[in-house]
Amino acid sequence: MGSDYPHDEGTYPFTREHLRQVFAGVEPSLMRRLLAENAANLYGFDLDKLAPIAAEVGPTVEEIAEPLVGLPDNANEALRRGMAPASR
Repeated sequence: MGSDYPHDEGTYPFTREHLRQVFAGVEPSLMRRLLAENAANLYGFDLDKLAPIAAEVGPTVEEIAEPLVGLPDNANEALRRGMAPASR
């Protein structure tokens, strides 16, 4: 028997901020592959048909590429742990 407790159940409502932490410094072309293109290729998704939905709900690669430089008010544990000690 094993356990992976404690762990975060998710990053909501700070998912966009968490993605900005995780992908800081990653080239936009690689980020695009990791966040959309690889899954689309694997499952046969048509990214052109999905583009209107993606534009509506986001986030965009440009948004995620913007480094997170500070924590929002009431940041959850996942977000606080992701910040470099010098940024806290």
